[in-house]
Amino acid sequence: MKLRPLVPSFCTILMLTCSQPLLAQQNTRLIGHRIVLDSRGKLLSWVEPQERAYDHIVRLGWDFILNKVPVEPDGLKSYLTYATFDPATLHGTDWPHDPAGLYAMFACARALAGHVRPGDLTHSPWPFRVFAHTNLAREEYPAQMIAAIKLFDELGRLGLDGAGDYSRTRKIAWNWLMQYPMRNNIWSAYFEDIPFDTDLLNWNQYSPLETARYLLQHPEEDPDWRRHSERTFAVDAPATEHYRWVQKEPMQYGRRWGANAISEQTQQDMDKMGSHTGRYASVCALL
Repeated sequence: MKLRPLVPSFCTILMLTCSQPLLAQQNTRLIGHRIVLDSRGKLLSWVEPQERAYDHIVRLGWDFILNKVPVEPDGLKSYLTYATFDPATLHGTDWPHDPAGLYAMFACARALAGHVRPGDLTHSPWPFRVFAHTNLAREEYPAQMIAAIKLFDELGRLGLDGAGDYSRTRKIAWNWLMQYPMRNNIWSAYFEDIPFDTDLLNWNQYSPLETARYLLQHPEEDPDWRRHSERTFAVDAPATEHYRWVQKEPMQYGRRWGANAISEQTQQDMDKMGSHTGRYASVCALL
């Protein structure tokens, strides 16, 4: 498997360059490095010279992936076997088992096609949580449609359309996505380790950003792709005050030193995270 280089926005944070650095906040450190700001108060890289900062950080990342991550007993590196790892040893740690990961794409596609519905303002084409013993939905709305759409795209590319059921199901999911979340920006329900959100107030960044990524990579699917993709993470727009993944309030500052850091959700788990910030940056890079 060929690894693709990641472009996390911590590179952006570390590499903002201008002249005349200000040795401000000298007692404050970021990831172990003294904070140095330029004349406009924006963060400079700790790498000198500044013009080599991006290359240096990318090399550090690749060195970590290729040389620092240990091999597990199964002969594979930790990141190929585990979703989480011990920061002290870098060896993988257990994560709660997810039976859904055992199903092949055909089983998933058949299940999605067999349970799809048109959806409306408060009901997605598929519910978010279902009580398995009774088959009753407990939460009716997830905005995360793009993963299913990509699955059906791939099946179509392979010429495996399930007698037309898969393309029909994809169309239902796409139409709902364009009619509701893309218009009202209610990107609720993706992460499963959160309380019930029947009021649809706990928005997440994963669903809109991955939708934006899809539109930017497949503009032929949407005549209005640019406006739609930009709208999903226009965090400065007055109409998007719910977008608190980039938070300006004192609890978890998301914008500091001229750079954005992203949290997972808007009401649950507001900690700023490198993985989500990296994904956010990679979508911004497509614009």
